[in-house]
Amino acid sequence: MTNLPKTNFTLWTEDIDSASERLTREMGFELDFVFPADNPRAVGFSRNGFKVVVRLAPEGSLDGNFDLKAVDDWLPGLDPGDSTAEVLKEGSVEFLISDAAEGDGITGRAGMSYRDLLPGRLGGLLIASHISIPEDGPVPDYVHFHRVDFQLIYCLKGRVLLVYEDQGDPFWLEAGDCVLQPTGIRHRVLEAIGGLEVLEVSSPAEHLTFAEKTLELPNEKKRLERKFGGQSFARSLAREAVWEDFDEIGSRRETGIGSDSGVGFTVSVFRLKLGAVAGFPCGDSDRFCYLSKGEIELDFGNDIRKLQTGDAFFVSKQAPLEYRVEWGECEVVAVLF
Repeated sequence: MTNLPKTNFTLWTEDIDSASERLTREMGFELDFVFPADNPRAVGFSRNGFKVVVRLAPEGSLDGNFDLKAVDDWLPGLDPGDSTAEVLKEGSVEFLISDAAEGDGITGRAGMSYRDLLPGRLGGLLIASHISIPEDGPVPDYVHFHRVDFQLIYCLKGRVLLVYEDQGDPFWLEAGDCVLQPTGIRHRVLEAIGGLEVLEVSSPAEHLTFAEKTLELPNEKKRLERKFGGQSFARSLAREAVWEDFDEIGSRRETGIGSDSGVGFTVSVFRLKLGAVAGFPCGDSDRFCYLSKGEIELDFGNDIRKLQTGDAFFVSKQAPLEYRVEWGECEVVAVLF
């Protein structure tokens, strides 16, 4: 293998997991990137200048087990670019609901289970995933980074031990805590306990995840003020949260994720009290919302839908929406853009 030409190849296969495992375990290749992380259909590897991108072929499209071709481009058609631009057309999507009872999770990067909360991805603008790690213990993750414009990690249940480039020692993210994960920041998931569940919201919907091979974490430098692609790492802790009364309908917690995102995304958490129908408290913004606690009834132009904990919905800013809390207090995590 040491004398292989320094060339790029694409390996088409219907079993991307088996092909990837053979490259790493039997042939000594190292992982370079995954695309996308929630349900990989392209995985890049390299060894001694020899690069292979394993890509998922449509079922029944190959004559044999695989098809290997030399290519010029190391990332053939995989990079959607560095900007979300105006992917979501005005008025193209008004109201979407994701039911927690529908659909099973898909095993994605590092063995994590991903449940897609926005199957349509808003035309490529946004991906929202419910990620779970049911078993306690170390996570088979590696130091990596994402090419994204915006990425939120919000802990819903359990605890997860994380470490980030230039941010000091590893720390536990607990239920109600969240972080803004800037583009390019190296990080790693170390351990999960308590039946971990997190909400991950990213833009653009499909983006590259690269393995970092030279930097070990935690690194010696601690530069909390450092910018990554114009963004700062931000962390909001539930135990330090300040809840403010909001329009007599409940209370609101500002996470502080907004000014640091650099692309117009903000993250708020609302606690809505038991009461009569009222306009949904997100103002003049498109909003993706995840119901982290309780039950709520949404009225979208006389289309009434009941949501429970674990359900999610998207509503565009021009769409009329009212809600009713029928049973106790509910809590909604809202990403506004």
